Amino acid sequence: MKNMPCSTIGIMAIFSIFTLNTHATLVDFSNMGTFQTNVLSLTHLTITGSADLNIRNLNGFGVIGGYSDKAIDSSEFVTFNFDYTATDIKYYVMAAGGLGATPGILGEAFLEAFDSGGAPLGVLDISGTGWHRVSEEFGNVPLSSFRVTANVDNHSIHDMSYNATIPEPATALLLGIGGLGAWFLRRNKTNLPKI
Repeated sequence: MKNMPCSTIGIMAIFSIFTLNTHATLVDFSNMGTFQTNVLSLTHLTITGSADLNIRNLNGFGVIGGYSDKAIDSSEFVTFNFDYTATDIKYYVMAAGGLGATPGILGEAFLEAFDSGGAPLGVLDISGTGWHRVSEEFGNVPLSSFRVTANVDNHSIHDMSYNATIPEPATALLLGIGGLGAWFLRRNKTNLPKI
């Protein structure tokens, strides 16, 4: 490092910020047992709701209150917050549509997503059962969070998958070493005798 210019050390430190790992995760809400909680913490993900979450063995989860505790009901919502950001996000809806209504009507739920800086990317109507591909709907940009707000009395989430983006543990160390090296070289240059 003695012959390495400060700018090179700085570039190395800045480049190290972009060294990220992804962690693929599949969550089966129907295999967690039966319990209620106000916050559900998972691998690089925290889930909250407009009221307590109702995790139900074999049936996914819903929000306490409204018409049924077994689903996300009209005007109830669930927010998914990632520790950093995530890509390739999708979730599986086991049941959808108003009770007694035909599933698949547009606007069964609203999907709102937020980019890596927390800025809103928009709100979309979603409908039907099956996999809802959140990332694809919002241009495959890394998301910091997303929210599902039901517009009917039955929107039940069963599974979810995502790739969490995680800064490499060595990033902070490399950044610190780069900064320390730049400081040390600058300090030594100011103490050298002028020729």
